Amino acid sequence: MKPIDLLVSILAVFIMVTSCRKKTEDVICKDTTLDIYVVGFSWTDIDSGNSMIYIYKQDSMFDILVDSNQISGSVFMKNDTTSLSYVAPGYDYKIVFPAAGRTYLISQIRQTGQTHKVFTYTGAPGSFACYNEVASCLVNGVLYATSDVNTNYPKDVIFLVK
Repeated sequence: MKPIDLLVSILAVFIMVTSCRKKTEDVICKDTTLDIYVVGFSWTDIDSGNSMIYIYKQDSMFDILVDSNQISGSVFMKNDTTSLSYVAPGYDYKIVFPAAGRTYLISQIRQTGQTHKVFTYTGAPGSFACYNEVASCLVNGVLYATSDVNTNYPKDVIFLVK
C-alpha cells in the first residue's frame, strides 16, 4: 500500500469516528404561546364587529403598532368562558371590547428561558420535547403568573375577567 493511500484511509477513518461521536449540548426549548380566555363576556360583547387585538413592538409603551386583527366569529364560547386567541411572546398586545367597555393591555410576556440537554450526532439535534413556557405577563400593569391547564401539551393560559 502506498503511503498516500494509507494516509487517505487513516484520514477517512478519523473523519467517520469524530463526526459520528455522541455528545450533549444545551438547546433552547421551543416557544409556547399564551392562550387568552375571557370570562363573563356575552357573545355581543365579543363579536360586535369592533373588538380588536392590536399588536405592538415589545416594550414600546404601546406606541409602535405592528399589526391588528379584528375579533370575530373565530372565538369559541362555552358557558361564561370564551377561548379568544393566543398571543406569542416578543410583542405587546392591546385587546379592546368596545361593546363591553373593556380594554386589556398585555405586556412583558416573560418565558422560563428553559434549555434542555440533548444528545447530538454530527451536529444535528436529537429528538426532544421541551417547551420554553410563558411564566408571567402584565395585564393592565398587574403581574400575572400563567397556568398550565394541559399536562400533555403545555399551553400557558391567562384569564381576562369582565
